[in-house]
Amino acid sequence: MIDPHKLRVWRAVVASGSIQAAARHLGYTPSTISQHVQQLQRETRLVLTERVGRGLQPTAAGLTLATEAEQVLNALQRLNAVVIDLREGRAHELAISCAASVAQEWIPTIARRLQESLPGIVLAVNINEPHEGPGRRTPDIIVRSVPVQDEPAPPEGHQRHELRVEDFVVVLPVDSPLAAQEVVRLGELADAPWIDNLVYEGNPTMEILLRACGAAGFAPRWSARCDDHRAASGLVATGIGVTALPALAARQLPADTVARRLVDPTPQRRLVAWQRTSTAHTTASRLALGALQDLALG
Repeated sequence: MIDPHKLRVWRAVVASGSIQAAARHLGYTPSTISQHVQQLQRETRLVLTERVGRGLQPTAAGLTLATEAEQVLNALQRLNAVVIDLREGRAHELAISCAASVAQEWIPTIARRLQESLPGIVLAVNINEPHEGPGRRTPDIIVRSVPVQDEPAPPEGHQRHELRVEDFVVVLPVDSPLAAQEVVRLGELADAPWIDNLVYEGNPTMEILLRACGAAGFAPRWSARCDDHRAASGLVATGIGVTALPALAARQLPADTVARRLVDPTPQRRLVAWQRTSTAHTTASRLALGALQDLALG
């Protein structure tokens, strides 16, 4: 491992133009600077300087090392700032993983509160429904849908916070005979064509719906499948089928559609927040969780 301090000294030598100038700038003696350069050459097994007349100048390898060292040292400086911020409860970035409905309805309020209290913070929002993938920042807060009757443990290194329980509604074309009713019995939809808004297997929200349909004595007959609740609602407006959504996802519906309460049974989901323990003490994580809890009460 190359000593970062020696890299700083070498970068100063190249930037200053000579060992003597670097010594003045850094407050060292020329002999101390020379020792650092010699030690760096031994560590890297590179020839960093060559004699020209009575002086020394950097070799091509030495110039390349100084250029690359600048990037590395800047990154180390940023990392040190992050460590200080984390130790003092500050953060430059907060990552939240959540369902699309949460992202649409709640994230704007969370983002505004974070910016008001922590100007310049970057909020990274990952949609964990329908998918997760590599290359994303590890979430500081995960908002998930779970069946009401289940009690899944949070992932390792996370704290669980209950948000709320909410009902599903059915989204119907406005001219559907069922649209005239205040509530719709789930069994009344047994023969209706359905639009799947969560096409991948294992999705907890879909599992909740399928379990409720099974309790009503049928399995949905799909007429269309897409992985976005807004797109599914748009398809309902065409009249090709119905879809069922958690109430939060049905707040903004297309024209020519209506939402009606489902009963007998009423599918329900529990929204929980899993807060990453290692960053739970930061101001950003505490603010975001507080905002989620406030929004869940609304």
